[in-house]
Amino acid sequence: MKTKILSILLTVAMLVAMVPMIAVSAEEETGTVYPVGSIAEVVAFIADTTTKNVAGNTMKLTADLDYTGDSLPVYTDKGTNYVDGMWTGLKANVDGNGHTVKVPGGSYYWGWILCDLDDSTEGTKHIFENLKIVMPENESAAKTGSFIGLFGRNFEKNNELVVKNCYFDLKLQGGSRGSGALFGELSAVCSATITVKNSCFKVDNADGGVKGVLVGKRFSNTGSSEMVYNISNCVFYANDGVNIIGDVFSGSTGETYKTTINADNNLICTGAGVYGSTLTAGFTKVTAGENPVTTVTGYQTTTVANDQFDLRLVGLVDLGEEGKLADYTKVGFIVEASYGATPNTITKWMNAASTKVYTSLKGYEGEPGLVEYTAEELGGNYLYALAIKNIPAAALEGEGITFTVKPYYVDTNGNAMFGAEETFTVTSVPSDSANVAA
Repeated sequence: MKTKILSILLTVAMLVAMVPMIAVSAEEETGTVYPVGSIAEVVAFIADTTTKNVAGNTMKLTADLDYTGDSLPVYTDKGTNYVDGMWTGLKANVDGNGHTVKVPGGSYYWGWILCDLDDSTEGTKHIFENLKIVMPENESAAKTGSFIGLFGRNFEKNNELVVKNCYFDLKLQGGSRGSGALFGELSAVCSATITVKNSCFKVDNADGGVKGVLVGKRFSNTGSSEMVYNISNCVFYANDGVNIIGDVFSGSTGETYKTTINADNNLICTGAGVYGSTLTAGFTKVTAGENPVTTVTGYQTTTVANDQFDLRLVGLVDLGEEGKLADYTKVGFIVEASYGATPNTITKWMNAASTKVYTSLKGYEGEPGLVEYTAEELGGNYLYALAIKNIPAAALEGEGITFTVKPYYVDTNGNAMFGAEETFTVTSVPSDSANVAA
């Protein structure tokens, strides 16, 4: 079945009432926002613990960062060879602003780009958002010390790390355990919360051994703790031996190591599971194969208001001759949206699923006004949709916004399968009186 991309103006009221929504505009920021546009400015920011690197402030990227040709401000293969000031720990929030940070492969004694999160104050909340972290093709990070991970190790004192709208594509090597995209290690007595949502993790276990995505391992020591993981709308790609959470202690005499996992609508495309070989509630395994059931059939937009607009993705459900709606529990989209000129391209990433489908959706074409589009007219049985709200109108400038959309379903056995991926570019949105059906 040929996919047809439609551009139809729709009313905001219908958009809100009918479909699930994701907001892509920046949340209201607290404290002071400091723009950084170079590696040197990142180092200077973290070293300034009096004015800039303070809890509640935000380090906001204004450009992509390429560490592959520079010295990393991290603990390298010499162990103590780190840039002055990086040992202090990260207190402020980080807003990648949709930019990409490229890190090289090679030997790492401790951590990567940033440093340990500062956990000296009880109840601190760290927010890390809107950032892509990737490695060059055919390169990997080798662990020569105890651990490697974006934030190093030790995160406790009932603090919280929030990671949202981020994309990771990393290769790890260097033996067993102690390697992870976020934390290489956590002390077994850590009591903290890690919240991860609308993010994609691709972690390649380059040389075998057990590694983790969020946490590589927890090392044993006397005491008690509870780690809480809130994981929603995320997609995980990891080969065998890489679990979402590395080691989970069950505790022994005089020790209590508790792990609580709250999860919803996460897809595991490859990899062993959440921890060990366990697949807990809130995680769905994606199976290989051709999925003709869900396709991307179109999009609709609102007009611009307050320098923003909304876009609704529309998917088609085609059950075929033998299929039944009761065979499926969810339908959804994985969406990547990019805009801006190279090298400062901004990318947003999101995953959303819905349990609702429709026989028709309505839109507005100016003249004749309100119109109805049915699933039957588009070649299927049902329609489903995702509303992406608060897109900045400035993103339409230049080459516009390029959307790469992958539809999927989840069946009653708890398995998911991807449909055909579609890519299209939005360069403008219509005025109130435009008739733009294509």
